[in-house]
Amino acid sequence: MIAAVIILGLVIAALLILRDREQKAHDSHVKGLLDRIQFPEVRQVAPGPQIDYVPPKDEAELAYVGGFVPDGISVGMTDD
Repeated sequence: MIAAVIILGLVIAALLILRDREQKAHDSHVKGLLDRIQFPEVRQVAPGPQIDYVPPKDEAELAYVGGFVPDGISVGMTDD
């Protein structure tokens, strides 16, 4: 019984230590983001490389997403 209580105490202590480390890492990350937002002229971030991608084959149809499709335009597949 005493061994189980000791093991449980160790597990709880380990979980608290891990949670504290994760919280500190999260706080550091948030502080860095807020610093960049508040002081953009001081904390410059170099832009990443531009990624060229192949546009989707159905890009013309995707232009109609969220809008009304005019009469005479067939979009998608029919249930034949």
